[in-house]
Amino acid sequence: MAQLKVTKIIAWCKKATFHRKIRKTNGDYMGYGIIFKTKIVNLSDGRILHLSLQGCNNDNEGRKNDDWQGKIYTKEDFIKFAEGFKNDSKPSKESECFDLKIGSRYCTYYDYGMHLLRMLKKSVTYDELIHSGKYVSFNRIDGVTVFENDKPTEMTMKEFDDYFYKKLYSNARIRYRINYTFLEMEDDVIKAFDDENSVRIYISK
Repeated sequence: MAQLKVTKIIAWCKKATFHRKIRKTNGDYMGYGIIFKTKIVNLSDGRILHLSLQGCNNDNEGRKNDDWQGKIYTKEDFIKFAEGFKNDSKPSKESECFDLKIGSRYCTYYDYGMHLLRMLKKSVTYDELIHSGKYVSFNRIDGVTVFENDKPTEMTMKEFDDYFYKKLYSNARIRYRINYTFLEMEDDVIKAFDDENSVRIYISK
């Protein structure tokens, strides 16, 4: 598994909200976010799961089927989250600049907030997601097995994060295996998110 893939997996559990990129003073963008796909899932406990395939114009994230990120909200909190993007922002047709892209369309944060609210109206049940005709899987990341001198050492994701960067800067070779548990039932998926576990989400195209 490539080093970029590992840092991406580690970053999944750190990304709670969409990160606003910095604009240069002349109006040009150093970087901007791209929302490739959005799915909203109605969970059996009354909450919703916001699934987002997102990345940036200057990295490779969001281009693969297992780059999805997820977070559970109550419906009320999700609406507040979406409405928050509209604060201090205007629709793109009233603005002279853009903040991000949704698909191929340049948009403002106001537009993104409206996009989230529209997707909420198009939400599906967990069962509908699983049986949508696409391959969908949720896997809890339990930790990493690192091999040094052919001796295995078990690490948490936090421990592996620190280990990985130390080895990365020393140009040392790293042998490891990421350990997953397949989450078969909806309740298992909900518990993994509630317990703040890292979850690898795969949805085929």
